[in-house]
Amino acid sequence: MLDSSKFTGSWWLALLGLSMTCMLSFSPFEWSLAQDNQFPSYFKAQKKYDVDTALIISVDVSQSVAAERYALQMEGIARALEDPDVVGAIVSAPLGRILFMMIAWADSPKIVVPWTWIASPDDAIATANLVRNVPQQGGEFTCLARMLRIVNESVLPTMPKRARRVVLDVSSDGIDNCTPAPQVDEARDRLIGNGVMIN
Repeated sequence: MLDSSKFTGSWWLALLGLSMTCMLSFSPFEWSLAQDNQFPSYFKAQKKYDVDTALIISVDVSQSVAAERYALQMEGIARALEDPDVVGAIVSAPLGRILFMMIAWADSPKIVVPWTWIASPDDAIATANLVRNVPQQGGEFTCLARMLRIVNESVLPTMPKRARRVVLDVSSDGIDNCTPAPQVDEARDRLIGNGVMIN
């Protein structure tokens, strides 16, 4: 059984802090739906938005992440989504709604919670339950650059709503052991250059 007392520690506080930051503050980055198939036209600035934040949580599930640690992380994310202060921040923001997605990554990334609309306490609870029910994925390596490239090239263009800001939260249990460091930096810089805030 998972020891709930562990959620008084850093995982829970860090995730709650992250969520509050994402919901309460806004950057000047402006995102839009794809207008055509030519990158980076996905990111043309628009004056009209549909959501305050598009939040992508990316979770390292490589072999160094034991089952208990995985469960701890999933429960922490779920509890952050359900927290009344976080929900209040979502619904009281200028547009009162966000998009949420979760990616599990190791050798390769996999979308485990697709783009999900959160605009009410019920939406937040439903999304938290999706997170809790994500089975642990297999994977040997920590391929960070591969995940960043997939987010940039395949995930962001599928964003179904225009967002005032896009936040990618990355949890990792180690450095990239698939890709040389310069390529990791390049993948990160491309995302930042396209207006993504990376935590």
